[in-house]
Amino acid sequence: MNQNVIDSLSLIERLGAPTPKLFKTIRNGGILLGLLGGAILGAEEQGINLPALVPFIGGKASLIAGLIASLTAQLAVDSEGYKKDHELDNV
Repeated sequence: MNQNVIDSLSLIERLGAPTPKLFKTIRNGGILLGLLGGAILGAEEQGINLPALVPFIGGKASLIAGLIASLTAQLAVDSEGYKKDHELDNV
């Protein structure tokens, strides 16, 4: 299986394909960052007083950055893992 096969994967196929270890770490960090941003926004909505710096740093920006990092990292494909998963398809 050559690189052209991996380059031609659709978005849905990429989301379901194996992810390299580094990108799994980035994905999980992005999820945590998004959760932190969501928690800060939720606390503001509930009227909890937070120090002025917290909403500035951790509000919508961290929520959006976390979501983008997670989605981008999930789209990376581990070519060796993908080849192993699809070896039986060629038999």
